[in-house]
Amino acid sequence: MGDLKYDQQSVLQKYIANPLLIRGLKWDMRIYVAIPQMRPMKLYLYAEGLVRFSTDRYDKSQLDNQFSHLTNSSINKYAHGAGQDGSQVYDNKWTLEQLKHCFASCGWDYASMWTKIEKIIILTCVNLCASCPNYDNCFELLGFDVMVDDKLKPWLLEVNSSPAMSMDGAADSRVKPDLLRDTFKIIDFEPAAAYHERMKI
Repeated sequence: MGDLKYDQQSVLQKYIANPLLIRGLKWDMRIYVAIPQMRPMKLYLYAEGLVRFSTDRYDKSQLDNQFSHLTNSSINKYAHGAGQDGSQVYDNKWTLEQLKHCFASCGWDYASMWTKIEKIIILTCVNLCASCPNYDNCFELLGFDVMVDDKLKPWLLEVNSSPAMSMDGAADSRVKPDLLRDTFKIIDFEPAAAYHERMKI
């Protein structure tokens, strides 16, 4: 708190000190939500998503080790010098399907946790959309970042209005192309050539 300044914009957030660890690593989920209509609100929760891991084992005694405490792909893909020269980056992601298998093997209740996440997403979207204008030609694709603690309680970390669509690894390649295709179907998007061809008929 002593580092905060009165005239400086800051975000204060509770630190989840008891994260559920997998193989000793901290992780979070990037969950995608498409909103093609604001009033009445219509949203689609994409069934697949990303699980992003830190690259060093979780250690509360080393709070300055970003590779232990941060799960951001933009940081961890360059862990320990990987990819600094533009070559292969460190691939530290799973898909949600892989996470389900991990939960099953550990005896953790994935379905119950996911139900809680759905409630968090719905309540957040209701709150967000209340202040959005109602335009017929707009849509949103949001990236919800969720962390789970060792009691299997999900915590919303942030909501990204422009989630990254770049592909740095195998999990990205399995999730993002299908995500974009399904999003275009939801908003009834069609390429210009197909539109012009249809208008000739």
